Amino acid sequence: MTDLLAVIENLSEVFVKQLEIYKKLTRLSSSISADIARTKGNMNGLTGKFEEENAMLNEIMKLKEKAADDISIWLENKHKADENDVRVLDKILKEVQEEIARFLNAEKILKKQIDFYRAKDGDRLPDGE
Repeated sequence: MTDLLAVIENLSEVFVKQLEIYKKLTRLSSSISADIARTKGNMNGLTGKFEEENAMLNEIMKLKEKAADDISIWLENKHKADENDVRVLDKILKEVQEEIARFLNAEKILKKQIDFYRAKDGDRLPDGE
């Protein structure tokens, strides 16, 4: 049971870190979107923000890799865990899922915005290409 407690602690830590990063990503996507709107599609100077976004996404991938073994252990042994531990971990996971949905929505809006300004500037590829 001690090993399962360590797994729960590790997963909680990883998921909390992921949640923090996804919140930052959501804010960053919204910030990029605001910058693009403010400059009417001028994306000069946004390279640093896109690089920051990529760095955060890479950090999430590293966290996922770090947690992969613990996730397997958790899935196999969740039924043995204390109900409170299960609730705590489930709550964190739900928060991460909700933030991922917010981030993906912000990214979808950003993509539409970029596509709009590209089409407006004539950079858009003809349909079917």
